[in-house]
Amino acid sequence: MKTKLLFALALSFCSMGLFAQTVGSGVTITNFSISGETLAFEPTTVGTTASYDLLVTNLVGVTQDVTFSGVSAPFSLSESSLTLDAQEAAVITLYFNPAAVGQFDAEILFAGSIFGSGALGIEGEGTQIDIETDISFVQFDNTAIGSSSTEVLSILNAGSGTMLISSFDFSDSQFAVEETSLTIAEGESHDLVITFTPIFAGGSSETLTINSNDPNDPALVIDLAATGISEVSGELCGTWSVVNSPYILVDNVTVPDDCSLTIEAGVEVQGNGYDIIANGPLQISGDENNRVHLIDLDVDLEVDGNENIVFQYASLEGLDINTNGQPAPFEHDWNSSGVEDWTSNTSVSNSGGRLQFSYWYGGSWHDYYC
Repeated sequence: MKTKLLFALALSFCSMGLFAQTVGSGVTITNFSISGETLAFEPTTVGTTASYDLLVTNLVGVTQDVTFSGVSAPFSLSESSLTLDAQEAAVITLYFNPAAVGQFDAEILFAGSIFGSGALGIEGEGTQIDIETDISFVQFDNTAIGSSSTEVLSILNAGSGTMLISSFDFSDSQFAVEETSLTIAEGESHDLVITFTPIFAGGSSETLTINSNDPNDPALVIDLAATGISEVSGELCGTWSVVNSPYILVDNVTVPDDCSLTIEAGVEVQGNGYDIIANGPLQISGDENNRVHLIDLDVDLEVDGNENIVFQYASLEGLDINTNGQPAPFEHDWNSSGVEDWTSNTSVSNSGGRLQFSYWYGGSWHDYYC
């Protein structure tokens, strides 16, 4: 019952084109990997065994014996003959067990005792692979988030026979190669281009595992090191988060008046002499134990009366405020001082290494430091 069910499944697969090839007439052999009238094994390490399952089908309307011949070492079959009922199928196994390096071939001859016969060519290569790379550590240049950088790793087949690389596995998805698998002939090499596309700022120490048919090093590990950086310029809105810190200005950054920019606690911004020009709301949201650090840049604020500028525990080197004659409310929480209303009678200066906010209120000047 089981073999007849298997035959029904075989007919279903063949009708959908899932089997690559069937050989024979009256009696047939089917396998996904048959190409033309030949079944080739992948390169196989000396002393190991590879196998294929073959579906043998009796298409004749009566029971008959099916015999197999022509197979010798390093090939072998699990059965030398089968008895199959009418329209019945069964599975036998073909083995390849090379004892030496080299190319091997044979031909399976099969015939029914009443009607039907065929032939299937078989090929295999015995290998003794030795994988080598020109370097064991790949260092990438600093790369801006949203862009990519590449490095080349040369892979050499220093052994005997064809090297089969079945996969390239990365420990982090920020790294990739175009190849999913690879074959390298004996004595040949391949330049593997590795691409680093950062999605987070900061350093990454990851690995590439090269899975091959090298019996002594089937999973060769290559160390990778790369750093994603947040290079910013132009009109920007949204949030600068600590996960992508530091942010590096490569030109002036402008916050348009129709959106806002929030800089989270712990973020470092390296200005390189450029400015943050805030025409819209700017929220610098440090806390007492995790300040925002703005280095080598000025913050230029164009503040209208309906805008709220938040400065909480930050380190600044320069700040210019233009209120255009309008009241400029600041949420002033540098030292947990609460909310203050700042007007155009405001000065900002660097006093003894501290940022001094001075404003006129109630007939006198009031100073706050951070």
